[in-house]
Amino acid sequence: MSAGLLNKMIYPITPAAAGVIRDSHYAFSNQTQGFEKCVLLEGGSTNLALGSNLFGDGTYWQNPNHFVLTPAPSIVAGQTATRHLNNGDSSGLNFRAQTVGTFVNGQTDTFYVIVENDPTMPATTMRMGIYDTSGGGGPVNSIDFNWATHVTTNASGGGLHGAVQLDDTRWLVWANATGNPSGIGGGGNPREVFVYPSGSFVNGQAAILHHAQLEPNQSLPTSPIITVGTPKNRNPDSLTFPATPTLPLTLYIRFINLGTTEVGAFNGHIIGLGRGASIANTFLIISGGLGEIAARFYNHATTTTTEQSGRIATFNDVVEIRATLDTTGIPTLGISINGDAETVSTVSGITPDPTWTQNILTLTVNGDGTSNAGFHGLTHVHIEQGIQTMDYMRAKARA
Repeated sequence: MSAGLLNKMIYPITPAAAGVIRDSHYAFSNQTQGFEKCVLLEGGSTNLALGSNLFGDGTYWQNPNHFVLTPAPSIVAGQTATRHLNNGDSSGLNFRAQTVGTFVNGQTDTFYVIVENDPTMPATTMRMGIYDTSGGGGPVNSIDFNWATHVTTNASGGGLHGAVQLDDTRWLVWANATGNPSGIGGGGNPREVFVYPSGSFVNGQAAILHHAQLEPNQSLPTSPIITVGTPKNRNPDSLTFPATPTLPLTLYIRFINLGTTEVGAFNGHIIGLGRGASIANTFLIISGGLGEIAARFYNHATTTTTEQSGRIATFNDVVEIRATLDTTGIPTLGISINGDAETVSTVSGITPDPTWTQNILTLTVNGDGTSNAGFHGLTHVHIEQGIQTMDYMRAKARA
């Protein structure tokens, strides 16, 4: 099954750093049919692959002697890519590989490489995937990427796979694999990630490797996490804004949906509005399976939770949310996708919560900081006293 993602990002890709807002990210917008600058917000993840861009020797990646290796500019800021020219031998060892821990029964892991075709000796295909190197093992998910069509196809094994175009020449090609109870990919068997930069058993062609990443317990790829000699983690991105309005109030947020929701892999918070000075979320706007944007309300007085269904957003859609809280704290949720007519729904069955009389609120974008909240490009956030219209909040957010 191919689940190709249709997002483009502008060179260079900025890796996450603790406490640094990635506000120079560009994402393609289905509304404007162009690139919009936004703040990149995504959930936490881990890169288990060591030497994520260090392909110039055999320290982390096998078989360097079967290529002519030369440095090349990288799409990942501050890193160096490596051009791989097959050296013409017929050994079949024209691949780079690394054993990374073991398979876990029932756990899905995603491996990806950022690759660029060589302009002077271009490759026709690239092969990559996840392999079980135990006795009697084999490929758990091996896929081919066609440079002419930019389509991924399964070569052996099984699992999701796809390709993301990053700019005019560079692509992120990915495949995932799920551990099995036994047999190939069985829990405890050694897990190898591999890439044939210019296809399996093809000589005299070249391609450039920029980055490699193995993400445990992830169904789809996230942005690059740089590693050297140890795995590295990325904490969930989160932005918090203390506010002091009294009820009623209106909250507006606009973002580009870059999440994993198209295959139902993600269910987390987009934004949360907390009571008092804490970030104990009382009103949540969440992203559910298969792209649903919905609302959830927690009543501190009755300790009950109510959820209201919303709308479906697909990849690269621009989502505008207008959420209101009346004088008793009962919310409504208005959603517009790609500028269409706003759909408004009330979160039904709610008992008014007297704790909302507090005049200190905390707005947290991307959840409460403890749960992964997907992968979104935030463009605007605005909060204002009173019940305001979508058009009014749009204008105020852009002022």
